[in-house]
Amino acid sequence: MASRIESGCADALPGLRAEVLERCPSTQTHVIERARAGERAPLAVFAEAQTAGRGRLGRSWASPARVNLYVSILLRTEVPLERLSGVTLGMALAVADALVPVGVEAGIKWPNDLLAGGRKISGILTELVDDVAGASALVIGIGVNLNAERAEFPAELHETATSVALETGQQVDRTRFAALLLAAVGRRWRVLEAGGFAALRPEWETRHVLTGQRVTVAAGESIAGLVRGVDDGGALLVEGPGGVQRVISGEATLRRET
Repeated sequence: MASRIESGCADALPGLRAEVLERCPSTQTHVIERARAGERAPLAVFAEAQTAGRGRLGRSWASPARVNLYVSILLRTEVPLERLSGVTLGMALAVADALVPVGVEAGIKWPNDLLAGGRKISGILTELVDDVAGASALVIGIGVNLNAERAEFPAELHETATSVALETGQQVDRTRFAALLLAAVGRRWRVLEAGGFAALRPEWETRHVLTGQRVTVAAGESIAGLVRGVDDGGALLVEGPGGVQRVISGEATLRRET
């Protein structure tokens, strides 16, 4: 599996090393530990199953064995990290790219979710790590629901989660999809390094499901208003009674009109 993944994305991510673990608590935790020890990049570590998969805001990520894709990717760059503030949003475009060949046109929900049919099909977790030499690295965790059936999700996710198989009625070759994903990550990463998120923002906006919607954002304080899109740094722009506010991080939910 690892060699097929490497050959399938060699042009987009030169020098990539892919590893496949049968089981681990979390690929994200695993790769972060290696990044701190000075592991060279690019590296992609997949797991057939996770026992403690991680999502944003301390949430868990459901990781049934041998049906979905769980990967953490180590990247290093000489570009100042302030220019990469929208990297999670850029990686969402990479996931959307990879989903197209398997029959899914996904929308993006700021900042890190991909939706199909209004349900979550993928999530992204990006973390910055300093290693023993003081150099910085990015670890990008991606989970994509590929072949999971409804019963394989926890009961609390039955109405909010979906998979490629549920959306299309077709099973996905997970190794082929892994190569598609990493090739897309490599292409989007090159654009981010060269021009930051600003170079991807117009395309990202075409997939954003919140623009024009009324939301409440939990971002320390609660912010409510109309989403006006995102800026060149990837911050959500929310227009409320006091004007447009720039939200760097948080959790946005659609408001129900009463």
